[in-house]
Amino acid sequence: MKSFVLVLTVFAALLLGACQPSQNGLVKNGLFVPEQVFALRAAELPLRTAGSASPSLHSADMMGGLPLHMWLSVYAAPEAQKLALVAYSSLPENWRWSGDGMPPFTVNEGSASIAGYNFRAGTYIQNGQRDAFAPLAAEKPAEVRWLVRRFVRFNSSDREKLTLEYRERIANTGTSAAVHDNLSLSAVNAFEQRAALAFVADPAPSALTVGQNKLEGLAVRYMDERFLGEAVPPSLPWDR
Repeated sequence: MKSFVLVLTVFAALLLGACQPSQNGLVKNGLFVPEQVFALRAAELPLRTAGSASPSLHSADMMGGLPLHMWLSVYAAPEAQKLALVAYSSLPENWRWSGDGMPPFTVNEGSASIAGYNFRAGTYIQNGQRDAFAPLAAEKPAEVRWLVRRFVRFNSSDREKLTLEYRERIANTGTSAAVHDNLSLSAVNAFEQRAALAFVADPAPSALTVGQNKLEGLAVRYMDERFLGEAVPPSLPWDR
């Protein structure tokens, strides 16, 4: 498969917080949005799949769920012992993200710098059941557990969100979802240091042709609130 990285604009759009990006698309070298484009990718892991998806948020109290658009690049070692992803998700107009999607039992929440930009960060354990990325592992989803470091950044209107995750497989023992019930403090700290170095930014090519690719090997049906978090509907006139 040809190499894809997720290319994102920082033209005061998603990362610098001004205007909305006007065009996105996966191309040979990534996801294109005009002006000040750079390529954000995993530093060492090989690309496994990249493409676009149109998942739905079912907690939005809409028939069939709230449709949104997402671009995603996934990088993984053999059998997904280590995994990294870059996801750009955009809600319909006037909707906004209500949170960063960090699950219960998230620890070490705070700010972190990735490629020179500030992100919200947190660490948690992700079980393979109902997880979009578990099919990349050799085992059955019920046998998969990852330690995850998540980084999230919103644009100024909170309509668009950039999500980075770095994951490492951990032993599937015990039933506790609490990080420190499963790993020592030093092990978690070392993991978070690796996560902070897991992504790099490269200059993007000056000429890109917009295209689309289908994500392969993922359970896209689970790319809903469990992965993206929840959204808030537009305010009604009587709510203002």
